[in-house]
Amino acid sequence: MDSMQEIYGLRYDFVYSHGLVMKLHRSDGIYSQELSGVQLRMLESNKIPRLLPLEVQEIDFQISLLYHMHSKRMLSQVLKAERLTKAQFIKLMFGILSALEQSGNYMLNESQYLLKENFIFIGSEITDVYLTYLPFQQLVGVIPLHTQVGMLIERLIKIVVPDERAGLDELLKACNEDFNLSAFKQKLLEWMGKPQMNKLPQYELETPNVIPQTPSKKDDRPFLSPLPSPIFHKHPEPELKTFEDNDNPILLSQRNRLLILVVIFLVLSFIWKRYLDHPHDAMLYIACGMSLLLIDLWILFSFIWVPSGASKWNKLVNKKNNKSISPQVSEPKLQVNIHDYYENLHKHTTLLSGAPSNATVFLGSKQAVAVIPLKARAAMIEVNREGSKQQIPMLGNSFTIGRGEAECSYVEHEAGVSRLHAEIFKALEGYGVKDLGSKNGTLLNDEPLIPYQSYPIKEGDTIRILKTEFRIV
Repeated sequence: MDSMQEIYGLRYDFVYSHGLVMKLHRSDGIYSQELSGVQLRMLESNKIPRLLPLEVQEIDFQISLLYHMHSKRMLSQVLKAERLTKAQFIKLMFGILSALEQSGNYMLNESQYLLKENFIFIGSEITDVYLTYLPFQQLVGVIPLHTQVGMLIERLIKIVVPDERAGLDELLKACNEDFNLSAFKQKLLEWMGKPQMNKLPQYELETPNVIPQTPSKKDDRPFLSPLPSPIFHKHPEPELKTFEDNDNPILLSQRNRLLILVVIFLVLSFIWKRYLDHPHDAMLYIACGMSLLLIDLWILFSFIWVPSGASKWNKLVNKKNNKSISPQVSEPKLQVNIHDYYENLHKHTTLLSGAPSNATVFLGSKQAVAVIPLKARAAMIEVNREGSKQQIPMLGNSFTIGRGEAECSYVEHEAGVSRLHAEIFKALEGYGVKDLGSKNGTLLNDEPLIPYQSYPIKEGDTIRILKTEFRIV
């Protein structure tokens, strides 16, 4: 739907896969030969600070890159909510440059970071920065690092409070062919001054686990063998570390407990059938004793412990049945009085603060589906709030809905509405809608939208935010 959701020939969408992820893919898939095996090994074997966790997904020899972004906000949406102060701008750039500076420690290419607002994500504070990295052998049309940094600074300066922009243009002069990350960071520190230096985010570099690259056979077919096996779980990988077996208890997985239960059930069925075929006291005692013994063993193995040696079989079964493994992320449930909590929230909310009074209360979550496109034309937005209807013209290419009075086309103060909640926008082929990472979500024809994902809409479609409905007429 959104023609802007493409970069370096890759389409990026937002989907649910053990939490919200950004998916980079192509219609014909990404070939394994295009990816850098060394960089993939480094990304998987090291928890690299300030980098979005990467998972490689392979289905029918088609590879997609999944970037987990749980509890993170897209920088482009954060900047729509509120302008930056000069201090915030410098701290944000310091965080980005610190993430870039550690590339060499992990054998990553500085130019393969995506330094655009849609690929930079923010945690609880503006200094909590996470970048997106493309682990390709070579990117066609890649932009040099100093040019990317300069373009990013130029865009961010426009977001800084006008009264505090003086002098920031000098940073652009340093973004030339002699660009040096360390020198640029030092310049930012000088701008902040000594009293502010301790307030800047500090990044501790971990010693990377360097893995020797194994030779691979050349093959024109899109097979996955050249890639590291931990990502795809298709071939065994040489052990990186050796662990001596010990007697520490290791719990069985849910699947393995179920397998043991099925085996025990079959054995008990066989024992009791023998008793029914030859009923006598001795066989009854044997059947009862074996039943109690097997049930005790199942309880012991399932809920208490199993010997550590059994963990090898457990890991083997898990690797065989899972092409990719990613951590299960569960979102915390908030138990609050919504109306009391949000009585005056619209006067104080900011996306750049982690204070509880600034958060949007979470009311629930569902899955997402796609819809049908609409031809481009002038639009009126019909707003239906508990039976009270009004029509608002869509001025320009965007109609933003939320609680922020300065940023939104339509301000909704209902409890649970985020400061920037959803956006109806005009595209080349019609109109679309996207949820802007809201806490309580947006419904399209009673189906929830995936945050940041663009959905085409047609006349008569209903967009609902809590109790308020919106339609294009």
